[in-house]
Amino acid sequence: MASDLPQALTDLLFPMDKSNLSPLRLLHFLALAILASWLVPAGWRGLSTPMLRSARRCGENSLPIYCLGVLLALASQCDLFDISNRLSMQIGLSLAGVVAMTAVATLLNMLGAKRARSLDVDTAGHDLVPRAGDRGIFDGHGAHIL
Repeated sequence: MASDLPQALTDLLFPMDKSNLSPLRLLHFLALAILASWLVPAGWRGLSTPMLRSARRCGENSLPIYCLGVLLALASQCDLFDISNRLSMQIGLSLAGVVAMTAVATLLNMLGAKRARSLDVDTAGHDLVPRAGDRGIFDGHGAHIL
């Protein structure tokens, strides 16, 4: 197929490096997303299994998990050069990286939920504010409570 197309169009559609988002890669991603939305029902209970729940947590914190993955890949590569390059070591480091990223994503979700709860408590407490020079407590709309 590439031999039938002009060279300029071939360079645009088929870049050899993965650092660029080519139109075919974008089309492939969109096709997978559409296929998944058709095949997976909205209330499917399988999405709440521990493995997919972990994947969802990683997706909710995608930027920090991506950065952690880059650092873990560098550390794993150094370990493979220094310690061993056997298949068992590669599998062990990969599994350890997945567990580490899942644990960090879970921790980030717990911290985010705790922050959201403390913000809800703070905003609920601001409804009842004593005003200087007045007697009693007024709610946030100026109505006298006490």
